[in-house]
Amino acid sequence: MKEMISSKQIISLILLFVFGTSVVIGVGFDAHQDSWMSLLIATIFSVPLLLMYARLLMLYPGKGLFDIIEMLFGKKAGKVLIAIMIWYYLFLGGLVLQNFFQFISVTTLPKTPKVLIMALMMLVVIYLGRSNISVLGKWGIVISITIVIVVVLTFIFSIGNIDINHLLPIFEHSPKTILKGAVKMYVFPYAELITILPLASFFKKGTNSYKIFMYGLLLSSIMLITIQMRNLLTIGFPLMEYSFFSSYTAARIIEVGDFFSRIEGVITINLLFAVITKTAICLIAATKGMSKLFNIKNYKDIIVPVGLIILMLSIIVYQSIFEMEEFKDKYVVIYSIPFQFIIPFIIWITAEIKKKSIKVTN
Repeated sequence: MKEMISSKQIISLILLFVFGTSVVIGVGFDAHQDSWMSLLIATIFSVPLLLMYARLLMLYPGKGLFDIIEMLFGKKAGKVLIAIMIWYYLFLGGLVLQNFFQFISVTTLPKTPKVLIMALMMLVVIYLGRSNISVLGKWGIVISITIVIVVVLTFIFSIGNIDINHLLPIFEHSPKTILKGAVKMYVFPYAELITILPLASFFKKGTNSYKIFMYGLLLSSIMLITIQMRNLLTIGFPLMEYSFFSSYTAARIIEVGDFFSRIEGVITINLLFAVITKTAICLIAATKGMSKLFNIKNYKDIIVPVGLIILMLSIIVYQSIFEMEEFKDKYVVIYSIPFQFIIPFIIWITAEIKKKSIKVTN
C-alpha cells in the first residue's frame, strides 16, 4: 500500500520546518527594533517563490521533485541536478543538527559531548524516516499544536514584562537595512521549503499544493511574528543582539505567580521536537534523491547510511557558536540562492515549456 500524507499533516510539517532552527538561532536582526518589518517583507517575498514550488507540483501531481527532474531532463542531465539537490538537503540537515547542538551546549548541557547529543537526536530522526510517512505526519500534527499553545501562552505570560519603548523609534533604519534583514529571512527559513518538494510523491490524490504552501506560510509567519514581537517587547534589541538565543532569553524572565518559573525548559523541548522534525524532512528528501540517483527501489533501505552522512556533516560543519553566527550573517544568502531559487526556476520554466509543447502537439 502506498504511503500517503494528508494536507493538514503537510501544513503542520511546514509549520514545524519553518519554526525549527529559525527560532533557535534567529535571523534578520539587521534592522534591530525594526526587524519585525523585515519579517513581514520576507513573508511577502516568499509568496511568489512558494507559488512557483506549488505550480511545479501541480504540473506533475503525485510526483516528487526528483521524479520531475528525471522526467524533464532525462537520466543523465537529471542525475547532475539530483546530485546537487541531494547535497543541499544533506548539508541543511547537518546545519540544523549543529545549530541545535550549539543552542543546547550553551543553555543546558555545556559539558555533554557533541557526538552524544547529535547521535541521540539522529536515532529519533532515523526512526521517523524509516516509519510510514503517516507517522511523521501524525507527529507533525501533535507537535505543531503543542508548539502553538506554548507560543500563545508564553506571549500571554510575558505581558507583564512588555515595554513598548523597545519598539521605538519605528522606521529608525533605512529601507536598505530593513530589506537586507528581509532577504536573510527569505532564504532562512522560508525558501528552505524547497525541501518539502521531494515529499510530494506522498501527497494524497487531489492535494492542492497552492493551499498547503499558502496556509503553511500564513501560519508559520503568524508564529514567527508573534515570537519576534514577544522577544522585542520583553527584552529589547540590545539584549537580543548580545544573546545568541533570544527566544530562550525571553522565556527565562517569564514567571507565573510564585509557583511556575523556569519556563525555558518547555521552550527547549519545543525546539528539540521542531528540530527533529526538520532534520527528518531533510533526511527523507536526501534519501529519496539518493534512491533515484542510484536506482534503489525502496528509499528506506538507505535511510540509516544517509542519516549517518548527515550526522557526520553536523559534526564537522563548524566548531563554535561564532562560526555559526558568521555563516548565518555572511554566507547563508549567497550559498542558498542557487538551490532555493535558480535551480527550481530552471526546473519550473522547463516544465512549463514542455507542458505547452505537449498541448500544441495534441
